[in-house]
Amino acid sequence: METIYYIILIMNAILVVVNKRSKILATASYIYTIILFAGSTLNNDYHGYLEPYIERDFSEFEIGYRIVANVFAQNNIHYHIFLLFIAIVCYTLIFYLFIKTVDNVHIFFALYYPILVFYDINQIRNFIMATLMTFAIVKLLENRRAVFLLCLFIAASFQSLALAYIPLVFINDRRFQNKKVIISIVLFSFAFSLIVFFNNKQIPFLYEICTELFGKNSEKLMYFESKDINFGFLITYIMQMINILLVVVSYRNLKKCDVSINVQQFAKKILIINVYGFITFPFLMIDLTFYRLFRNFSFINYILFGLTIDNYYLRKHEHSLRPIRKTGEDLDNGTLYARERVGWKRKKCISFLIYIVLLIIFCMVWKYGIIYKYRGPLQSEYILNNNIFYDWLSNKY
Repeated sequence: METIYYIILIMNAILVVVNKRSKILATASYIYTIILFAGSTLNNDYHGYLEPYIERDFSEFEIGYRIVANVFAQNNIHYHIFLLFIAIVCYTLIFYLFIKTVDNVHIFFALYYPILVFYDINQIRNFIMATLMTFAIVKLLENRRAVFLLCLFIAASFQSLALAYIPLVFINDRRFQNKKVIISIVLFSFAFSLIVFFNNKQIPFLYEICTELFGKNSEKLMYFESKDINFGFLITYIMQMINILLVVVSYRNLKKCDVSINVQQFAKKILIINVYGFITFPFLMIDLTFYRLFRNFSFINYILFGLTIDNYYLRKHEHSLRPIRKTGEDLDNGTLYARERVGWKRKKCISFLIYIVLLIIFCMVWKYGIIYKYRGPLQSEYILNNNIFYDWLSNKY
């Protein structure tokens, strides 16, 4: 199982760099991801989901998850078949969004496999919510606010964190896209973070307000209690900053090139969405779990990174060549055009390599950031070496 994982990861990464496509590899990666998700028998949250399913007691979960899980549990359907259903629905939706938007879908697996896949397998409800939220954001970027809100409320029925994304409904408003507003959000987040830091990492009145909202016995209150996390919050700050850096670089690359206005607007709005993630900074001093708010932008960011990778290749973007003026002599031998073309390709190649390096740094920062956040044994070791479907196939063949 582990060998297959590394083969798929490396092959997808290679195809991204050389700009090749393989339907066989894409399909195999899609199927393998589903098997990895649905077959995991050992991870941090495995028993936290398995035991309520066996006991048919979902009272601790949101209503959406309760309904879906109850349908399967009441009909005595095996827990891993239930996971298989979730994996097929969610990964099919994600894959559909990529195929619809990005030319080279291998970028998804190249970015998703190094770390995030293992924590989506752990945090099932958050994964469902992130999938629905990504679909909702795509619809919002198409200016379909009603669909966005509907999808968001459905997502909230699986993980209540989805409600924190409601303010994004105003993203198509020009006032929300104003640079001053964006800068204000960032400055306010940093200023409020300083207040929290010097207030012994406590947000005034937050715990009291949450107690009124959730009740004194709610498990949600543990996220709002001040904890001794030292300077661990700086790790999550760095994760968000590398997010923003890569999104800004992607936006500028697309803006420089001769891409459609729709693509440029798409990139700009994704940048604004990521800026919204800065609101977590004060809360990260209390509990690092709040990093999920911007972690859940990963799928939509992968789409942006895929669009940027697509734009680097001449095969699909001949129109990106800047126009040049040719003399009569140049028309005869084409030397100036050839020289400009070679120069353009050289600059493009260097820019592309820098972008690939940034993607690698991005993956490394997120990998070590998430490992630091959860500590303990690597989830990848648990998940890759404990899979019910792989064990079944091994025994059969």
